[in-house]
Amino acid sequence: MLFYPLTRVRCNLCGAVFQEGRYKWMNECRFIYTKGHRWSETQLSGVGFGNNMGNLVETVPEDPSLRYDDPEHVESQDVEVYHMLVGWPEDNNLVPLQLQDPTEPRLEDRNWGFAFHDSCWCLLKMVCFPQEVEVRQ
Repeated sequence: MLFYPLTRVRCNLCGAVFQEGRYKWMNECRFIYTKGHRWSETQLSGVGFGNNMGNLVETVPEDPSLRYDDPEHVESQDVEVYHMLVGWPEDNNLVPLQLQDPTEPRLEDRNWGFAFHDSCWCLLKMVCFPQEVEVRQ
């Protein structure tokens, strides 16, 4: 299976690039993700700080009520989620990458999903109120 290394990861809700810089919210991320081929078992992650947003995988709290900067956050309970958004048309410098490393989990054992800013998630929840945003449909 071919994957593509990421040069820029964008929020799947607003389209802005995740980046370190002046605004902390630009790097605070969540994922809607699933494990392997369990299509009906999607989950919402907690809020992570996208230090690796140029990589194929990001580590975020598994519990959707936790943030990376919470005192009760324990990093050993985080999950690794592989990005599914690998670039936009203008990111034309993407090069195929073979992931055959035997130390990597098999594809069917990986968490994979779509990243978005936590701020965008909060706005989406406000727009949908009083309905909940359902990630399992």
